[in-house]
Amino acid sequence: MSDRTVTRARLAEQVMKSTGVTRREASVVVDTVFDSIREGLCGGDESEIRGFGSFRLRERKARVCRNPRTGERVRVPARRVTYFRAGKHLRARLSERAAPVLAAAGKPDS
Repeated sequence: MSDRTVTRARLAEQVMKSTGVTRREASVVVDTVFDSIREGLCGGDESEIRGFGSFRLRERKARVCRNPRTGERVRVPARRVTYFRAGKHLRARLSERAAPVLAAAGKPDS
């Protein structure tokens, strides 16, 4: 895991530093947020955090795929999958950070 990976522990530490609550209280706050998102998705709802993004469900149809090792055809059942869509402000910040990197690589930004 890299030093840049965001974990529950690091989120709790940030909450603790910015609010002055104990480590245990900060951990409860972080867990509560994740539990709320999880429960909403399990109930078929979407979860939106303004300025950050939204977590939604998509229905995937059943399909027939191919096992790349054996070439055997495999039936994949229909299922629901979660996906994250970045919010407007997050997309803008990510674009700002990507522009210098893309320019240095000689690629036009899109």
